Amino acid sequence: MVERGFFPCSALQGKVAIDINTLELARIHQLTQAPNETAFAEALEASFQDKLFQLDSRDSLRRRFSDCLRWYTHLRNQCEVLLEELIHDPSLPNILSQEKGQPHKSPDTQTPSPPLDRPSEYLRRRCPICFGADDYSHLREQDLPWWIVATDACFTHCSHGNFPDPPLTHTDPVTLTPEDLRKAEAHVTEKRPPPQKPRANDPDHSDEDEDDEDVIPGTNLPRSIAHDCRKTFKAADENRIKGVASSNGDTGIMSLVCRHDRVLFLASMNTPGERQFYPIALLMKFFEHIPPKAKVGVLYDVGCTLHSSIGKWDFIPELAERIIWAISIFHAYGHHWACQLIYNPRKRDKFGLSNGEQCERIWSLLQRLISHGQLSGPYHRLYTINNQVMHIEDTSLPGLGEWISRAYKTAYNKKKVAEKKLQSLPFTRQDIEAAWQEQVAAQTKPLPRQHKTAGRKHTLEALAIHGEILTYKEQVRVLKAIKKPTAKQKTKLAEAISGLAASKVRLTKQLKAIGLPPNAKLHTLETKYERYVTLRANATQHLRRIYERVIRRHFEWERTHTGTRNSANARRLTDNVVAAITRRDGSLDKTVTKFNKLAKEVNSLISKKKAPPKASRMKLLPTKKVYELDIDNHFWQDLAIDPTTDEAAPRWLTNKSLRTAIINHLQSQRCDEELARVAHEANALQSWFTREWDLLIAAIQRNNDDYVAHALQGRKTKMIRLYISWEKALRGVATAKPFCDWGPTYSEVYPQKEYDRQRHATRVPTFGSARLNPQDEPSTQYDSDEDFFDAQDSKLSGPSPSGQTDEEDTEAEPDEAEVEEQEDEEEEEADDDDDDGAAGSGEADADTADEHGSPTDSEESSDDLELSDIDE
Repeated sequence: MVERGFFPCSALQGKVAIDINTLELARIHQLTQAPNETAFAEALEASFQDKLFQLDSRDSLRRRFSDCLRWYTHLRNQCEVLLEELIHDPSLPNILSQEKGQPHKSPDTQTPSPPLDRPSEYLRRRCPICFGADDYSHLREQDLPWWIVATDACFTHCSHGNFPDPPLTHTDPVTLTPEDLRKAEAHVTEKRPPPQKPRANDPDHSDEDEDDEDVIPGTNLPRSIAHDCRKTFKAADENRIKGVASSNGDTGIMSLVCRHDRVLFLASMNTPGERQFYPIALLMKFFEHIPPKAKVGVLYDVGCTLHSSIGKWDFIPELAERIIWAISIFHAYGHHWACQLIYNPRKRDKFGLSNGEQCERIWSLLQRLISHGQLSGPYHRLYTINNQVMHIEDTSLPGLGEWISRAYKTAYNKKKVAEKKLQSLPFTRQDIEAAWQEQVAAQTKPLPRQHKTAGRKHTLEALAIHGEILTYKEQVRVLKAIKKPTAKQKTKLAEAISGLAASKVRLTKQLKAIGLPPNAKLHTLETKYERYVTLRANATQHLRRIYERVIRRHFEWERTHTGTRNSANARRLTDNVVAAITRRDGSLDKTVTKFNKLAKEVNSLISKKKAPPKASRMKLLPTKKVYELDIDNHFWQDLAIDPTTDEAAPRWLTNKSLRTAIINHLQSQRCDEELARVAHEANALQSWFTREWDLLIAAIQRNNDDYVAHALQGRKTKMIRLYISWEKALRGVATAKPFCDWGPTYSEVYPQKEYDRQRHATRVPTFGSARLNPQDEPSTQYDSDEDFFDAQDSKLSGPSPSGQTDEEDTEAEPDEAEVEEQEDEEEEEADDDDDDGAAGSGEADADTADEHGSPTDSEESSDDLELSDIDE
């Protein structure tokens, strides 16, 4: 029945068979629109009724058509997998030579064969740019991660109920198995201890007053910043309900996508929140398919939180050193400024211009499956998503060359703009880099916190400094008493005098921090005024926290003040940044309220004369919008000089030109990284094509079956079209290594080029034409490319004007001089036609450009794109 062009609804005793062309149309329709088999079947029934064909029952065609389409799609997917297996494994026997009744077992595509010296065939099939290379020395020399991936969850692709369906697994699955998820969940649960009960309320030791001034192990992130990010973003809260949980329903999916918008793995979630074991399971599966020493850059919306959890609980110790974490660019600007300095891909190194928003684009392409998946069974839902992912990969494959070309031009132009701005500023690269490192170190250090023993600690520090002053005074007195000091004694005297002056300055600042004059009596601080010193020290710590957070807020706010008209995407990003910054206003206002409360208690002690003499009163701050205080406000003057340091305000904070230089310096560095990665990816794409072409030609040569030959010939046509698209797009890209031979010969490429050119040049296809596809013509074997060129020239020249045949025309063949003269005349006419076309056929070229994206030019007129051409 299949040989006659029909596919039965059942393998045994099928009552209905549907034309395979109709099934193929329905399959493609489901890949381009929301799947709706009921509507398609009802349309067929309505068409049959118009033709007076009556069916047995109203719903009979829908059920049978659904079965036919499901198994036809599954069989077609299995054929693709078997074809890949035949091409990549020459040792396999011919599948069609197996006896009937012996089904072929599909290979496990997600289980690589260790050890790996390059990415597995599964990953090479997923993305040729990322995993098609055989050599990654160029990235190692640049100290860049071998691959950059992004992960994110989507809770709209869920199932709203319990719809049991028979098990059905895709022949080339991208989803993780339930065993993989259970293994990762058990691993995370074992490593992480159970949550502790919160402590009772302590007026001197609240949640925000914990003594957590250290950083999280394995990261440079302070614990306070990680805690604030966990409270700010929903994705960081594992217990927050984001999906609809049912008895057996799935709440969403999480994906691992490469930077070229190609899905590597998917995980079906069944928990209400975004648990951390889902991205860990995806990463553990991904690392099984890559070499053991390869490093990977990972972009995640809450990458700071996941990185801190991995460093704190040691979830994946064998992989932690091989992962470089960052936050996707859309969410990065909503994080704390200290978090941005560490995890923003535009500020940290090794990520180039990767933005980490690949998952969002995948969710946009899969949005047509939302309503269908909510009412589907778990197996059918994942199977449909898997089919759609395969379709996205197939349709985006010809555009990978254009992707590399756009990335190269974007990085080149941005670097040019950044370098031009840097040349106009009076700073060297070393000075800019040093200032940037100082800013990162200063703004990522843990903020000071209050403590119940802060007063005693402050008093002891003051007493220690006072002890140093007494020691220096004694040294100065002894050395000055020497009548004839030696050179060494003179040096010691100078050092003692310098140390005495520095200690006096430190003591003055230490006392000023708690509102006391330099001549305060220190022995009374620890005994009589301990309560005052504790309150004053804690209030000063809060004031420093407010000071640092207001400065960081101004840096965060710079992203929203561009001064230019922005696109819709830029406005959306700005709105997201404003919303994230505004959400943190409550925490800042809470800190201001605590400071005012402590300041009132300090002033009350001064009024009651329970403070040292001449103690200064503290000024209160407004409880709302403290970040909008004027520059002349006492708030800025109180902490204009940090009592803990002798240095003035840093240049990166006060010099606007230096801040501009830092921004452009970082932009130039990211562009250099992007250009290095794009150069490697261009070579990787050609390497993948060359290897696939050689394997395909070898499979064609050893094949002896007509059915398999037809499938291999279709694959060859697809590869030739990829070559035409990629080779043209990569002409102007600077590569790490010179391009080698792609593989296809001119005699193999020319017919496809001519066919595509004629098809694009014709607006309405002529279905009655004799030539619909170059493969439909009888294939002719040529001994060499010269014979092929002669045959093509004879086709293009057409019959002779006198109507003579080729045999008759051979007798009147012109001599070589006449041939050369005729060729010169044809070249002149061609040049005239080009000039006329450039002047008079602009309208036709514009129409062609509007329809296909670029004017239709012959391949001979396209030259290599140099850097100077890009500048022009």
